[in-house]
Amino acid sequence: MTIEIKKKNKEAVIKVLGVLDDITSKALEKAIIDSAKNTPNIILDLNGIKDISNEGLTVLLGARKKIKKTGSLRLTGVCESVMQVLESSGVNA
Repeated sequence: MTIEIKKKNKEAVIKVLGVLDDITSKALEKAIIDSAKNTPNIILDLNGIKDISNEGLTVLLGARKKIKKTGSLRLTGVCESVMQVLESSGVNA
């Protein structure tokens, strides 16, 4: 998995490429939390994610909960298979 972070004003765009699984989800969680320290609004571009594990989903839900207190987390570029997992878990992208 590759993570690219671009910050602009009060937003950080985090672009994720690869598979979001048990191994890679911790790196994404760290990137989201580190970015949220200085940037209240996070845009998570999942266009490059083709599959997501339960651990990956847990990271997204946890990050959303943490960031909601001080900013926002918005998902973009969610492929159909990932969207099905997110929708079944009650997350709106």
